[in-house]
Amino acid sequence: MTRQRAILVGMLTAGMVLLSAWWAAELGTVQPVHAATFCAPSSTYTTIQTAINAASDGDTVQIVYGTWYENLDISDDLTLEGGYTKGCTDRTHPDPQYTIIDGSATDHVVEITGDSTVTLDGLTLTNGHAQKGGGVYVSEATATLNKVVVTNNAISPTTSMPEPYQNWGYGGGVYVYMGMVTLKDCEITYNKSDPASSDICFRGGLALESEALDPAIAVIERTRMVSNTNPSDSTLYGAGLYLDPQSQVTFQGTDNLIAYNEAKAGGGVYMYGDVDLEGVLIMENFASNNGGGIFISSGYAGGRVANNYLVRNNANLKGASVAASDVDLEIANNTIVGDLSGPGAGIEVLDTGNGVAELTNNIVVSHTIGIRRSDNGFASMTLANNDVWGNTTDYDLVSAGTTDVSVDPKFEDPDNDDYHLAEDSPCIDVGTGVDGLYFDYEGDRRTGTWLDIGADEYPPAYLSFVPGLLKQHTP
Repeated sequence: MTRQRAILVGMLTAGMVLLSAWWAAELGTVQPVHAATFCAPSSTYTTIQTAINAASDGDTVQIVYGTWYENLDISDDLTLEGGYTKGCTDRTHPDPQYTIIDGSATDHVVEITGDSTVTLDGLTLTNGHAQKGGGVYVSEATATLNKVVVTNNAISPTTSMPEPYQNWGYGGGVYVYMGMVTLKDCEITYNKSDPASSDICFRGGLALESEALDPAIAVIERTRMVSNTNPSDSTLYGAGLYLDPQSQVTFQGTDNLIAYNEAKAGGGVYMYGDVDLEGVLIMENFASNNGGGIFISSGYAGGRVANNYLVRNNANLKGASVAASDVDLEIANNTIVGDLSGPGAGIEVLDTGNGVAELTNNIVVSHTIGIRRSDNGFASMTLANNDVWGNTTDYDLVSAGTTDVSVDPKFEDPDNDDYHLAEDSPCIDVGTGVDGLYFDYEGDRRTGTWLDIGADEYPPAYLSFVPGLLKQHTP
């Protein structure tokens, strides 16, 4: 707390000087107290949890590096830092590999509740096992994970029947309910569901669950969600990331990755409702059913998938890269590259109910089928300014849009997974404007009368004036 202090200006009498001295002394007794630090484990606090229990809002728990077998419960505003030497005199090992908290497969490794604000820094959280949030469970709280590895945790439903919904399994790695999580320089890897074949589990890596007016929010920067899966290949949905209605996710920068995850549907991402997914690389995920890269489902309106790179994702049935079912949505300015294998299309619309799937400014190349509409006759699609090229079949059960093209997009270096547009790409300046998409995947502004197709906006040429000289540059 900061207290306002009166400043007296003028001539002070002797009495006023004495009063001023007394007032200063009184202020000195109520100065803000610096946050305390608690070393754990230590002779005073033999476990991390006992240090947490002794701490107050604003305090820091310093954790000695090593492996600690605990299940932590936090409901105050605290910071937990790993990597300290015995006695916590120095933080010599801030890397998360040195400070490991093992949940012994009995509960969440870390549970954060109570409208608290918590920071976890330099920790590995492993071997948690719960119905929701095997690694980290956040409920109506705010959590920041900085340089945290969440790995080899599991979820299991509490019953073999999926009703009511709260008895399903959620979020093997990190689970957020009506709260907010910020992930910076994190690894969410090898988390899994562990259900019986009749059970249903959602969200292998990161799970967001909201209520109508209380969204779950994630802000993600330099974070990898990799190799999360269901080992029995039964009923896991959204192995890398799961977004439910009203949830909000923001990817900052270009160093975020969702890769090598496996699920029944939505190998990389499962989107349930009218949520947005923008600005992430989704690579080599797999679905045994539909939606190797992304599966979008469930009858809500207004979802958007935009400014993403989807590379070599695959599915056994439909939607190698993107499968959309029963939704009204917009798929715009994505670069979608397959490997010419598997039956799924680059973009596959299974059914839109009464809605329309709008496909605009997408590059869709190297799939068995480029864009396919469901054969049940209900799917409605509009296509504009897409480049659908180099697929075994470019369109199936849907016609190309009148402004679609079919040309080699000419990527910068596709052999090394560089899918920026080359200088001579025919996708430059042939796209159309999309409301709200004013920047590309990298945060470069989309400019000009005609925008570019795909996730990348090629840097525009501009003119600079130097006295006596006019030059054109490309930044």
